[in-house]
Amino acid sequence: MVVQLRHDPRESGLFKRSVGEPKGQIADWRANIPGSDRGVHAVEFPGHYSIHVDHFDPAKHPVMHLLRDSPLTLVTVLAAGLGAFLLLGIFGRK
Repeated sequence: MVVQLRHDPRESGLFKRSVGEPKGQIADWRANIPGSDRGVHAVEFPGHYSIHVDHFDPAKHPVMHLLRDSPLTLVTVLAAGLGAFLLLGIFGRK
């Protein structure tokens, strides 16, 4: 869903500043859905927001959010961790 940019999401009292996969956005905003595992993600671009519902709110279920809603981020984090581990193993030897 695309919504025209008219108000600051903080004015609603529902949305908090967040992070998301880089897509050229200005900012990311998230709101939880009380009584649900889902969360609303608003991605701010110049002049509009792109809004979708995540299957898992990252504040409530961070691992499930990475697995279901943001697998690219999970792969990136795992690859960076593996790379760091390998570099430390190579350069940490005496």
